[in-house]
Amino acid sequence: MYLMSKSTDVAVMTRVPELSALTACMWVKTAERHSFATLISYAVPSNTNELLLFLTSGLRLDMKGQWKKSQGIFDDGRWHHVCITWSSHGGKWAHYKDGTHINGGMGFNTGKQLIGGGSLILGQDQDGVRSKYDVNQALKGQIGRASCRERV
Repeated sequence: MYLMSKSTDVAVMTRVPELSALTACMWVKTAERHSFATLISYAVPSNTNELLLFLTSGLRLDMKGQWKKSQGIFDDGRWHHVCITWSSHGGKWAHYKDGTHINGGMGFNTGKQLIGGGSLILGQDQDGVRSKYDVNQALKGQIGRASCRERV
């Protein structure tokens, strides 16, 4: 999937269930240096950033108003395999780059669940459910083999 246009909107048209655990992985290749490049945006009516995964001087996961960041160079024009995991049980989270664990811990959104039924968008941040896109936060590059699972 090529994401070169600043207005690209790639929606995943499947019902997203309520989640108490998540593994999201994809291959990413950037076309330019980014100060902010969205990989995954999941919005529900009560929270347009229910889950937001983006590149900004590393990899950052925002979820339900909390965030975790890992350092690393992702916007170098090369393919990188990116994975994040999270479990509400103990709040265990981890970030992976090219198969290597780069950061992780406990206590991240412990006991909480991601609300189901929202809008999952790849490559673009949504500040409304499937709307209000900011072109400065779009990924310019490619995403391949994206997958989300409801387990760690």
